[in-house]
Amino acid sequence: MPETNDDLANWRRIQSKLNKLFVHDLKNPISALSANLSFLDTALGRESEEVRGAVSDSKLAAEMLLKFAENLNIIAMRESGESCSQSEIQLETFVRVTVERNQKFAESAGVRIELEEPLANAPLVCQYRYAEVATENLILSAIRHSPHGGAVDVSTFVENDEAVISICDHGRPISKESAATLLTREAQSEAIKQSGNRYGRGIGLYAANLAAEALNGRITIGTRNQMTEFALVLPLQARP
Repeated sequence: MPETNDDLANWRRIQSKLNKLFVHDLKNPISALSANLSFLDTALGRESEEVRGAVSDSKLAAEMLLKFAENLNIIAMRESGESCSQSEIQLETFVRVTVERNQKFAESAGVRIELEEPLANAPLVCQYRYAEVATENLILSAIRHSPHGGAVDVSTFVENDEAVISICDHGRPISKESAATLLTREAQSEAIKQSGNRYGRGIGLYAANLAAEALNGRITIGTRNQMTEFALVLPLQARP
């Protein structure tokens, strides 16, 4: 075990490099699998509806594995202090593109993603990769915990020189006590042991929180319009 701060920092760098190698080796075969499934999905005729359904489900599963690998990569990057390139994005366009990219997961779960129009717009200078992971993980979490036939409401607004991406669902409510520590590594690893706990599955929320912190932002948890709300709050023109 590391004995000094320097030893601990060096151990974390080594761990981060190993994690990134693991993610790299994981993503390559999954990417090939996803590409081949996309080809099969296109090539199969209408007479193979059951096969097409199986291929389509397998394709979604492969894409979810890629997202899992990306979450591992983000965690490795943030825990080692690594950053990524910045770019300017428009809040409204960014949210529309992210929602559209995840519609297929919502449809597969029997859930609707609804944009609350009009979406507020604002320019953000940020690390796009982190913004994408944080927003996408919150949307996927809302989809996963929404009842079949339910809706996930996504909206944007600007207040106090901050841009807010609000994601609401009708899933199990979250207590104030749970919300205080929900996004930490410890809470996510322990919550899975508790029966009936809504957010004790996977690393998506932890990765989302790390990504938000990298953007000098934060994730808030509360209620809005009698729905459970997760909101990604980012400073306007942020330069981490």
